[in-house]
Amino acid sequence: MNKKDYMKIAHKNLRDVLKFRSESVKNGKVYETEDFLLFSIGTKTSDGHLNGCVPFNTKAYKETFEAAEKFFGQLGFDYSVWIRDGIDTDLENLLLEKDFILQRKPGSTIMKKEERIKDAPFPQGYTLKEVETQEDLDGFAKVVAEAFKKDEHVIDAMFSSQKPYKSDHSKTFIISDPEGRVVSGSITSISEDSAGLYFVGTLESQRGKGLGKAVVKASTNFAFDLGKDIAILQASKHGKIIYDKLGYDQIGMYKPYSRTNTKQNTEG
Repeated sequence: MNKKDYMKIAHKNLRDVLKFRSESVKNGKVYETEDFLLFSIGTKTSDGHLNGCVPFNTKAYKETFEAAEKFFGQLGFDYSVWIRDGIDTDLENLLLEKDFILQRKPGSTIMKKEERIKDAPFPQGYTLKEVETQEDLDGFAKVVAEAFKKDEHVIDAMFSSQKPYKSDHSKTFIISDPEGRVVSGSITSISEDSAGLYFVGTLESQRGKGLGKAVVKASTNFAFDLGKDIAILQASKHGKIIYDKLGYDQIGMYKPYSRTNTKQNTEG
């Protein structure tokens, strides 16, 4: 496959994951056509993983923007638009005309892996498991809150249901310290032909110990345990360094645009 083919797989996984998450949480909303997906978790945030627009048809960029403005205008929420670098050029130019702001420069690197991760030593004294109980999920919520700078209202909306973290469509892996506190975690979200890693995070006080690599290894290998041929993730500038070492390859770039200028740390 070429990068264009990989991008189609990655974009489909993103669409499936964001749709499922919004449909699963308490106050989530979804509106989908052949041209775009609009989704919200039901609270104010400009994080494109929680309130956003995913375009499908590059020719329908005006209709996509108008629908997004109406959808989120009625909700009274800000949102981000997922621009595929080099693909959604017309929509990107329209957003710039409307004074939307690129939230992460140069963007979020889209990466893929097509085989299991072998080399990622597990830190001594720590334990790895899947989220099974509400206590496990509450621990992961605290990691997400700190690692991704989410306030109480956003966390309450994100974790109003267990389904986005524990279902046939998703599994969440967590690592606990010797005292039993959850300090790192990652969601593996499943779509038809791939698996995606989302909200890969570690508490700041626990970084530099190899926990990120360990939880990414578990999440990635789970995808292949399910028989998937490819694992997908999005990486920040600093996260990409870790994923490069684990054998992930770059296939493209997402550029998140929002009307409001915020400090977003949307993915690893």
